[in-house]
Amino acid sequence: MATVSNADRAFARRLVALRRSAQVNQNWVADMVGLPRNAVGAIERGARCVSLAEAVAIAAVFEAPLSAMVGEAALAGSLDELVAEVDGLVDSAG
Repeated sequence: MATVSNADRAFARRLVALRRSAQVNQNWVADMVGLPRNAVGAIERGARCVSLAEAVAIAAVFEAPLSAMVGEAALAGSLDELVAEVDGLVDSAG
């Protein structure tokens, strides 16, 4: 199972905010992007990673730029996490 990143958590917060602002429920989002409702709930809770395709579809539904869905700070944190993970793999292989 993939680890939920800072970008996933930022995306989740933004999704909840946009959904509430639009006054739609998780079922509506799920229907619009072709996901089960429980997957949308898991994404919003930060219990499930969002795929790139899902993120693009969700952003499009709300007419929001993908970059606004995660924010620069979250992306920077995700890059740091990725670098640390790669460093750990290199150390364990060496």
